[in-house]
Amino acid sequence: MGRKNISEKRREEVVWALFDCLARQGHEKVTVKAIAARAGLAHGAIHYFFKSKDEIVSALVEAIAEKYGSLMDEFLESIPPGPDAVEIVLDFLVDEFVFEGSLNRVFYNLVQMGFERESVLKPLQVMIREYRERLARVLSMHRTNKFDQSQASVLVAVIEGFALQWIIEPEALDRNEVRQQVSQVMSACLREPEEKNTKTEQSGSENDSASGLTPSGGPP
Repeated sequence: MGRKNISEKRREEVVWALFDCLARQGHEKVTVKAIAARAGLAHGAIHYFFKSKDEIVSALVEAIAEKYGSLMDEFLESIPPGPDAVEIVLDFLVDEFVFEGSLNRVFYNLVQMGFERESVLKPLQVMIREYRERLARVLSMHRTNKFDQSQASVLVAVIEGFALQWIIEPEALDRNEVRQQVSQVMSACLREPEEKNTKTEQSGSENDSASGLTPSGGPP
């Protein structure tokens, strides 16, 4: 049992060593040797825990999804009920997902790798799907109708769009302005949908008759 625990601990150290490497430089410059050094292991020892760099990357995607998913779940459980709940959620999303430099640099490195490797793309797809599902579940708590996946996709697009812009040009974004923009999108998503008009449109012939036109097929 002790050996297993040590092995699991070493695997986690290797995975988060990759996180640190990706937060500092592009994925194409990150080698297994660099990951091992960051984890405090000899180069050859890392292969005892992982067969390849891609395997470490896949494990990192899963670790990030688990860590930040748990962080979001714990945060949501701590929010007291009341009118300020949405504002608290808003601050959390902006601070933890827009203006979190290391996480964003790692995430976009992983996205680039996902374009090139199926083994990275699949866990990324799972992570984004869970991201949307959590947001949908969070916001459903603050409206009578269910918050659907398409609305959650809009919110994810806005948050990640600001995050990408901030990585590229941090001085161009002001935290309060970003918060205001995300707030407007969230408010629009939380707005209860209007009742659909159940009246059917009149047929084309009835419209023609009402306007004084001769029904089609009739004599000129």
